[in-house]
Amino acid sequence: MREAARRALGPISPVGDATHADKEILFNAKRSEASRSLPPYYLVYFLLVDLLGFKNLGQFEKISWSVPIDYQGKAFLIEHRKFGIGVFVHDLEKDEGAALDIVTHIKKATKAAEPFFKLANDFVFGRPLTLENAVSTFKCAADLICLF
Repeated sequence: MREAARRALGPISPVGDATHADKEILFNAKRSEASRSLPPYYLVYFLLVDLLGFKNLGQFEKISWSVPIDYQGKAFLIEHRKFGIGVFVHDLEKDEGAALDIVTHIKKATKAAEPFFKLANDFVFGRPLTLENAVSTFKCAADLICLF
């Protein structure tokens, strides 16, 4: 399942030392038009971060999560911002075609990862969850506040 999703991503990979990135991409990246066709943000996050291990740069102002990717040697950002998920690029005119390719690969990989999403959904919502109590004794103070 993981390998099928990885193959479906094609030339998309985590950023590395060989990735060319504009020094201001984290601050000046612009949302591409291709972003409108991305799958739901939670599926993209589960695909890239949870299933395939891409790095999440964390939260920033008006950004829930940010995942830098390498596409054919160039850095792009997949981010969930205040107005939704998007592929963020340095130059809209030059990079829109690449953004469209990125969206196509992410859609294919999301489709390939459907068994993972179903498994995760069944695990969280489909079965009762049992937690074992590791605390065997309670000590209660005189004022009825219990300490573990």
